[in-house]
Formats: sequence, C-alpha cells, structure tokens
Amino acid sequence: SLSLSLCLVLFLCKYSFKLLFQSVCVVHVIFYTLLD
Repeated sequence: SLSLSLCLVLFLCKYSFKLLFQSVCVVHVIFYTLLD
C-alpha cells in the first residue's frame, strides 16, 4: 500500500511538472508573438 501511494505521488509530481512546463512554453510563445 505504501509503495502504491508513493508511486501515485511520483506520478502526480511528474504530471504536474509536465503541465507546468507546457504552460511556461505557451507563455513564452504568447510573449514572443506579442513582441513581434
């Protein structure tokens, strides 16, 4: 049970990091588009 919850936490951390990275990329694209 402990290993399963740990696996879930790692998965959520990885997923949230991916979402954060994608949002940062989107913000950069929007920023450079506005500058251009």
